[in-house]
Amino acid sequence: MKRICFFSICLFLLVQAGNAQKGNNQISIGPELDLPIGNFSTAYSVGFGGTVKGLYGIGTAGQITLTTGYLHFKGKSGTNNGYSFADQTFTIIPYMLGYRHNFKPWYVEPQVGLASYTTKAGSFKFNETRLTYGIGGGYVMRNLDLGLRFQSHVGASLVALRVAYNISLK
Repeated sequence: MKRICFFSICLFLLVQAGNAQKGNNQISIGPELDLPIGNFSTAYSVGFGGTVKGLYGIGTAGQITLTTGYLHFKGKSGTNNGYSFADQTFTIIPYMLGYRHNFKPWYVEPQVGLASYTTKAGSFKFNETRLTYGIGGGYVMRNLDLGLRFQSHVGASLVALRVAYNISLK
């Protein structure tokens, strides 16, 4: 939680520092539905969470993005290769830097960064931080941002559907 607060403050300060620059500076906040794919989908069900994104305008069509959030997955019942995931939870806290190019009203956004992963099963808890990357795109209608993103690291890939509200910082 401390990390989320820290990065949220950093996002805010980054966007505020860029107010004098030409471009569109925004904060985007929204929930997302996360669909595990590949091996990740054999162990975990659909995930839910939310993200906060700072968008720093550069030029008329580009924005540097910084994203953080919290994504939560529950283990599936049954067994996979003799191992049960039923009592497990898996959380992802991403810290991703990206570039969004706007093709009004559409956009594309590649991202790269780190993600903190936590697996919990009963009293067992395991944390690790890994490199993560993603590619996304979306459609913006006024302040509503509808996005789709593929995100991956070794062992856990997902497709995220995001509905967010963009707050303009003029």
